[in-house]
Amino acid sequence: MEVLRAYTAGGAWAAHRDQVTGMLRAGLAADLVLLGGDIEATEPALIPDLGIALTICGGRILHQSGLAD
Repeated sequence: MEVLRAYTAGGAWAAHRDQVTGMLRAGLAADLVLLGGDIEATEPALIPDLGIALTICGGRILHQSGLAD
């Protein structure tokens, strides 16, 4: 989780955009990528194999696959 925090909230802080983005919080802009598996339970070398299940950008679903009903 530390790496995810560094990449998301840390990246927003470094770009001086932490008041606008970087976390899933009401009032902040949030583009979202949902991986096809549990990133915390996956060996680091296998994370690229999880694939992308959902991508939301600007409030619109841009990609969706493999999501269970």
